[in-house]
Amino acid sequence: MPYDKLDVMDPNTRMAQEDAWDVTAYFLSNDRPFNPRFTDLDWMATGPDGVPNRLKRNADAAYDWTMPRIDVIGNPSIDPADAPRFSREQHKYGPFQPITEALTQTRQWLGYP
Repeated sequence: MPYDKLDVMDPNTRMAQEDAWDVTAYFLSNDRPFNPRFTDLDWMATGPDGVPNRLKRNADAAYDWTMPRIDVIGNPSIDPADAPRFSREQHKYGPFQPITEALTQTRQWLGYP
């Protein structure tokens, strides 16, 4: 939207909320170049509360769509050899509530708060 055409006090010049969601989904659906700084110890580390960082992320964060995982028996897992529970598309577009519940279930299953 042209910067000079926006008047925050005039609702006629603002983008509709549905359009804003569509623009956001478009940006999230594009591939990004690999950046090794996002896969280093920060992501693989454990926070001060003892919970692995990869289990504390938001459900709509598509940067690691493989979490949470599920093992061959059907138990929650964080082992990279196990299959992701949700598709990449669901991590981008939703619904996010099942992912949030699965992350909570995985933390509880593994004994984290």
